[in-house]
Amino acid sequence: MPVNACLRAAAFIVTLTMPVQGLLAVEAEPEPYSLVRQRVLTEALRALATPHIERLSSLLYPLVNDYRATGHPATGRLLERAAAWMEGIRPGELGCEALVELQLAALLLERVGMGTQVPELGARAAQCASKVGVAEQAGLLFAQCRFGSGPSPDARATLQRLAAMQWPDGSFGGDQGVARYYRSSHAIFALYVCDLYPDVVARGQGYLISQLTRFRRIGFLDGILETLVMLDEMNVAVPGRRNDLRTVRGWIRPDGGICYMVGSGCESHWHSTGLLTAHGAAAPGAQGGDARPLSPGRCLP
Repeated sequence: MPVNACLRAAAFIVTLTMPVQGLLAVEAEPEPYSLVRQRVLTEALRALATPHIERLSSLLYPLVNDYRATGHPATGRLLERAAAWMEGIRPGELGCEALVELQLAALLLERVGMGTQVPELGARAAQCASKVGVAEQAGLLFAQCRFGSGPSPDARATLQRLAAMQWPDGSFGGDQGVARYYRSSHAIFALYVCDLYPDVVARGQGYLISQLTRFRRIGFLDGILETLVMLDEMNVAVPGRRNDLRTVRGWIRPDGGICYMVGSGCESHWHSTGLLTAHGAAAPGAQGGDARPLSPGRCLP
């Protein structure tokens, strides 16, 4: 999910009665991947308590992947709590951006048998396709193509508009810098999942690979991780992937998190830490890296 300069908060508040410690009580293994999982679960609980819909939707992607792979009970309890919270949502009270994020969250939860009954959510989210930005459009298309029955006629029109937004270098969006990268990564992935416009997708994949050189140079860990996740999902070989994974693992902090970007103010970031779980980069013996156990590091050497 995109990381915006100003992360949006939902316009309502819900109170959760289960403390973080109670939800994570059985999570006692000392290995780094377990620390990463705990960190992601804690961030997801905070997103529920705010509530912060965009952040929750973003974190559900790695958590659902983790639960499908490991069946870990703490992850399962968090997903159950998220599904119960969504049952109380009233779609008519939300704006388009929140509706699109919630629809993606609902479809992710369905993948692990935790379907939610939120009347009119799907229909209202579909009506929002032309009213949200590139990243949100891409998220909605991804959900329909990956988890639904395929793009609707309206979604196909959105895909056509999205493909027409591509720049010659393979990127998307009118912004520059980090914002352009995130919009591009999500647009490329949505077009790939929907299996349309292969030439557009190929140019986009080339753009993502080209960004890795710059990200490595400036220590943009979040960008490195997101690019690896996207390209792995698209079955694209990444030159230097093994070294990227080794580098990323070296920056896992004692709290299980990882920095957004290497620098003097480097602190664990929720999005970057979630990507660690989505990618499995923190796990000992993850494909493409060393098989030796990992040790949590410090944010700065």
